[in-house]
Amino acid sequence: MEFREFDVGDVVTVVINPYEKCPFTWVSEMTAMCGHTATIIEKEFYSNEDTYGYRIQEDDGNCIWCGNCFLPLDNPDRHLFSIGDRVC
Repeated sequence: MEFREFDVGDVVTVVINPYEKCPFTWVSEMTAMCGHTATIIEKEFYSNEDTYGYRIQEDDGNCIWCGNCFLPLDNPDRHLFSIGDRVC
């Protein structure tokens, strides 16, 4: 399986829906972060999963996330709305 890769300091968006296939086990604290912006504070390679695990500032580094739990901040699929925006 291919995983997205990020670097320490990258600002990302947590996926909108829980990524239940996360090799590090998706937990309820992660669901609360769905759709939020996050900053990667740690990156470590896990050879048993053959991918990097990431920790983010916004959960105080408590969870280990895989790259597929995030979207790049400038992802064109990301929808940003503000109070007062008109949408269809």
